[in-house]
Amino acid sequence: MTTTLTRPRVTTGDLLRVAWQRHRALVLVSTVLVVAAAVTIAFAGARTDAVLGSLPGFVLRVLWEPRDVNLLFGAAVAVFWGAPLVAREHEARTALVAWGQDVPPGRWLTGQVALLGAVASCLAAVLWLAEVQLVDKIRELSDDRLYQPFTTWFEVAPQLLVSYALFGFALGAATGTLLRRTLPSMAVALVVFGGARLAVMEWGREHFLPPVRTFEPWSDDHRSQVTDHALYVDSGYADANGVPIDYQDAWGCGDRVGSAGQLDCLKANGVAGHYADFQPVDRLDLFRWIEAGVFLVLAAGLLALAWYWVGRARRV
Repeated sequence: MTTTLTRPRVTTGDLLRVAWQRHRALVLVSTVLVVAAAVTIAFAGARTDAVLGSLPGFVLRVLWEPRDVNLLFGAAVAVFWGAPLVAREHEARTALVAWGQDVPPGRWLTGQVALLGAVASCLAAVLWLAEVQLVDKIRELSDDRLYQPFTTWFEVAPQLLVSYALFGFALGAATGTLLRRTLPSMAVALVVFGGARLAVMEWGREHFLPPVRTFEPWSDDHRSQVTDHALYVDSGYADANGVPIDYQDAWGCGDRVGSAGQLDCLKANGVAGHYADFQPVDRLDLFRWIEAGVFLVLAAGLLALAWYWVGRARRV
């Protein structure tokens, strides 16, 4: 009599359980650190202005610039969560065991990404809950005079913090899959993550949509052309139609700075007034969703690359 043994199928729950057993120390340490940071931020948000004013300068800097905390959090996810994910399997030669006949590499990676991506998203949400409380407190104490929605506090939005974390994780995972070495993967992930975040922050964000342009002809009653809490983009001289005009040294108007002759010189060269380009504050939520979408699309592309390459690595 012949007995046929059927090997039990590896379920999604099994993959998540293996991922948890492998990464639980990292997850627990990261959770403790993020919760500690969130409690500190929330505690500061519950204090009065006198208490906040007595804090050391570097502490105020961290509290005042939550984007620094967000940048550090995303970079940590890229470097310590994403980069070693596949690279360490290759270095330790455990990939030969982890990617057996029962668990293809792509399915193994899916289980790892599902668990760690979900945890990273939850930790990002915890940071947001603390940061939004602090921003509300600062707005209350300053009567909105210090409110900078497009710069200092633009990133205090749950969709943005989650998208940054997932982008960092996907970038680290893709880098580790391609390089197969942990330390080089960590270094590359750190540089690319920081470069991408800073590029969007400094040069990309202001161009998500064509800016609003205002034109003010020459007048003794000069007033600001940029509305409150808006994101400044550009300004300068313009003709009567509001078309920008670059100042030319050959005009010689610069030699008459502050004099009536300077204005006459500019008018003689077609300058009819001053223009200003800016993004109004009513676009804030839309811009946040656009930026979150950019990083989520990048994250999806990087995870697809990692999934493809880890499957290819088995055949090489």
